[in-house]
Amino acid sequence: MINIVIEERDRYFASGLESAFSQLFMAKYCRAPAFFHEVNNGTMPEMDIIVLSINTGDNVDCLWPALALRKTRSLIIGFYEKTMPVRVKKPLFCLSKVLWLDKRCTINELALKVIQAWRETLIGNGEVAMRDCARCSRLKLTEQQRRIAWYMLHGFSIAEIAAEMKINSKTVSVHKYFMMDKLSLHSNQQFLAFLHRKNRISTISLE
Repeated sequence: MINIVIEERDRYFASGLESAFSQLFMAKYCRAPAFFHEVNNGTMPEMDIIVLSINTGDNVDCLWPALALRKTRSLIIGFYEKTMPVRVKKPLFCLSKVLWLDKRCTINELALKVIQAWRETLIGNGEVAMRDCARCSRLKLTEQQRRIAWYMLHGFSIAEIAAEMKINSKTVSVHKYFMMDKLSLHSNQQFLAFLHRKNRISTISLE
């Protein structure tokens, strides 16, 4: 059994992918895939193929901390619309191994690239990717950053965080800026989305 998780908001596109993957793996390996629809720490350790959808203009960085829990030999496929996603200055090791595909690609293109990437995944050195991901600094926050992140997750304003932590508001803003810069995030919406995803995988707490 090949386990495939597809995180895609467009259910029509996701349904089409399920059909394409089912036909592909039955034809090549006589194995019917099992499909899942949420990237989280519960499903990730069992997934063989992880399919992620990138929105136009997204700055690709680690927005899926659950990837750290993936199998040693697993394939990550990223679908994008119209233009390739913007890369960070120093791409993360795991993202450099992603199979990027345009949503407009043909079934034949999809089949050829997925099968080739799957074969390379099975014979490649997945342990290197896992070790790199486990130590990834982008999944880690300093003690003070962790406290600020916790307050932000719970709806505190910059001024309220400063009062709770007994520090200057500018200090809170600077820490927030450094966290966003470290993660290559460019809006409050992206930053909060990252914190919520990180919190789902590894709880941000003050304990």
